[in-house]
Amino acid sequence: MLLSSGRILTKIRRATGREQRFNIKTPSAVSAARGTVFNVSLDQDDATRTETLEGTVSVTGGRREVLLHGGEGTIVQMGEPPLSPRKLLPPPSPLAFPAMFRFAPLRISIPQVTGAVSYHVMLAREKEMKDLVREQVLPLKEPFVVDTLEDGHYFLQVRSIDDMGIEGQPSPAVPLTFRANPLPPIINTPAHGSETRDKDVVFRWLKVRDAAAYHLQVATDDVFSRFVQDLPTLEGTEYEVEDLSPGNYFFRVASVAADRYQGEWSDRLSFTVIPTPPTPAVAPPEEEKGKMRLRVRDAGTGLSYRFQTARDSGFAKPLFDGTSERPEITIERPEEPGIYYVRSACIDGKGYQGSFSPPQSFEIKRRFPYGLMGIVGGVLGLILGLAL
Repeated sequence: MLLSSGRILTKIRRATGREQRFNIKTPSAVSAARGTVFNVSLDQDDATRTETLEGTVSVTGGRREVLLHGGEGTIVQMGEPPLSPRKLLPPPSPLAFPAMFRFAPLRISIPQVTGAVSYHVMLAREKEMKDLVREQVLPLKEPFVVDTLEDGHYFLQVRSIDDMGIEGQPSPAVPLTFRANPLPPIINTPAHGSETRDKDVVFRWLKVRDAAAYHLQVATDDVFSRFVQDLPTLEGTEYEVEDLSPGNYFFRVASVAADRYQGEWSDRLSFTVIPTPPTPAVAPPEEEKGKMRLRVRDAGTGLSYRFQTARDSGFAKPLFDGTSERPEITIERPEEPGIYYVRSACIDGKGYQGSFSPPQSFEIKRRFPYGLMGIVGGVLGLILGLAL
């Protein structure tokens, strides 16, 4: 075989009989072997590197032959003889990383090997490392990073590289699995950091293509140890949690595949259920010098009060509608006699109004016409005086 650039890994099965040698020729050397495993590479300066992993390899260059036994390597510069065999570096060991990666990018740290200046990292679909999907030479202390990868099972192998560019023994092919799908759903509601005064909260998210169900968790802590709801098999993209108490809540959603594999969680989001202002009961109105004082029980600090009066209990057309910073307000006494209604509500510091109290009725009685009686009396006195 003629290698004009790049690298070739050769595995030759040993046979019986007097078979011919297997030769790999480069512009600077010839590497030959029977029944062995070895590597041959050619760099841009036409320097040939040969590494023997098993068996024996003959390397010829510059009219000189060098035998490489298992675990040895050499380099041949153009027109020069091979350097003396040198021992191959051991592989980085152990390679420690999770057996399952759930999201990209994959980031794998390579253990340091004494004498290594870089590392040759290979990611393949099978243990024999034939079907490579990623291959990279990394400087020292630089991690192996894969930005995108299809879901599936893979094997990772690493070889140390010394200061002459000779690659060492390969590490065992370590299996790993990458599965990012189904992806976490995008959350619609509630918005992160939002506030609500409704005790019934609706959670909505977008449909994920590979999802057969969804897992919703709602908790009162950000590490999800105190669950309010933990629903692992929701089939739709909406769910309502009812009667939440005032307080802070955290929630997240994950997609679940048809084989029941659960993908990565969505971002952890939060919302707050704010207490509803109390509903104050109205005391009977008090009349005072043509005025009326409307009063409620003090509901606490930070609240203001809204008062309404009307002729009808449904308050279709309020006669008075006003607010006060205090739990009372003074209004003009209605002139027309009859039945009236009054109700009140509290307003919190953010302007949210609670429910109105049940309407209370009061009666405005017809006043005795003392002024008219005085006029009539005066007129009658005048007439009697003239008559006499």
